[in-house]
Amino acid sequence: MEKSCIPVGQMTGSFVLHTIGPQTPNTGHARQHDIRGTAHLGQGALSSKQRDTLAVCRVLHEALRLSGMLPFTMLSTDLVHKSRRLLLRGTSMEPVIRRASEPDTQEIERIVSVAYKHYVSRIGKPPAPMSDDYRELVCHGNVWVLTLGAEIAGLVVLKRESDYMLLDNVAVKPEHQGSGFGRQLIEFAEARARQCGYDEIQLYTNALMHENLAMYARLGYQEFSRRGDSGFDRVFFRKSIRK
Repeated sequence: MEKSCIPVGQMTGSFVLHTIGPQTPNTGHARQHDIRGTAHLGQGALSSKQRDTLAVCRVLHEALRLSGMLPFTMLSTDLVHKSRRLLLRGTSMEPVIRRASEPDTQEIERIVSVAYKHYVSRIGKPPAPMSDDYRELVCHGNVWVLTLGAEIAGLVVLKRESDYMLLDNVAVKPEHQGSGFGRQLIEFAEARARQCGYDEIQLYTNALMHENLAMYARLGYQEFSRRGDSGFDRVFFRKSIRK
């Protein structure tokens, strides 16, 4: 049976915290908000310190949502990303990877566009994934999506070659980057390649996408070629996935 789910641990806990809001009109006293919630995490999945951080991050997110919560209007990007990751672990939603279907196509195209658009100025033109025909790729069963409930958070495009699986594209929504979904999609691609009987998985990326070059090396991929291909300067990687 094909593996399609990547579970996240679950456990339960609760918290009641107070946040101080802006001063109330006329009185000059700070307004106080009770934020109550229940976290659903995995038994032993988080340490006591992490659970405390999760509770604080929940409050920070709620504070951002509340109008006029001045003490929280200058949260750092790192803190926002950290709170988002912990909040994800604190929900009952589990990331699920499934094969894409035709109704997913428009959202897949949108995710690819927002995930790659910042590279346009760097390489001087839209990266190749922005020009792919995703309706055709979905029709041929090449696209898999990572979902959180009804939301598509990321995707991976896989193509079967004669003696290796090609990891053609992996993209994650910017708001979910840093949550480990890219790594999960790559691990899924490797597992899928093994299920299909391959001993090797290959991929390529643009030579100017320096972040990708470092990431693939960390994940055990070995560079084996650099050359011009389809109008782009590309770096080619491969990884043995023999059991």
